[in-house]
Order: sequence, then C-alpha cells, then structure tokens
Amino acid sequence: ETASLPNLIISAFNPSVEKPIAFIFLCLQLAASVLSFFFRIDTFDKLGRWWILIVGVFILFSKIYSPQWILWILPFLLIFVESTLDMILLILYGTLTYVGFPIVYDWMPLLLLPVHLVNLTILLVLVIRSTSNLTWKITNPFSHSLA
Repeated sequence: ETASLPNLIISAFNPSVEKPIAFIFLCLQLAASVLSFFFRIDTFDKLGRWWILIVGVFILFSKIYSPQWILWILPFLLIFVESTLDMILLILYGTLTYVGFPIVYDWMPLLLLPVHLVNLTILLVLVIRSTSNLTWKITNPFSHSLA
C-alpha cells in the first residue's frame, strides 16, 4: 500500500531504513492518545476535538491507508464544523474518498497515489482547523477528581 505517508517516505529511501521509519510513524500514530492523558478533557467540545486529533493522527501516520476510516472521523468533523471552508473541505474529503475507492482504484490505478495524498492533506488541514482552539495546558493526570 504505497498510498500511505509512511510507505511513501520509505519508498523514497534505502529499504534498510524501513524498520526505523515504520517505528517512528507508529510512535507518531500513538502520540496523540498518550498526550491526551496529560490534558483535562472535561467538556463534550474538548472530548470531540481530542477524538478528532487522536483518530486523525492515527489515520495520517498509519502504514496502511484505508478509506473506511472516514467513518471513524467524519461524524466528529461534521459536529465540530465551524465555517463554510471547513464544510467545503469535508465535502471534498468525502468525495475524494469515494473517488479513490472504488472509481480510481478500479479504473485508473496510476492516479490512486495522488488522490490519496490530496485526501490526506485535506484531512491534515481539517484536523488542524478542528483542534486549533484546544487548550494546550498540561495538567497532572492524577490530580483530576472524579466528582
């Protein structure tokens, strides 16, 4: 699956760097989940935006690109859309996901990589725009009260 960011980078280098690069991308995939442990997520808004960040980072840095992952992130992106530009990007993201599979995949496989890269770029922009107003104040994860 060359349509993923890690595989694209790995294919640009010597095959001997595959394992270290794959490990770096695995760490990047899990970083948002680990990072969320140190932030106070006490409202639905924060929860949804962290969900977008965690799932978005997981998709962006995954070694496999799967169009089904749109189902993981699209509902939250729709809930937290804030502008007309965000809505246009969401429509473009959904449309390109459909165009990539099954249309381009079956009929024009040479265009699959560019379509996926544009789609991943749109997803990156949506994740950044959706999470840009999160409070980035680190808290002690053990100091949260359950009450």
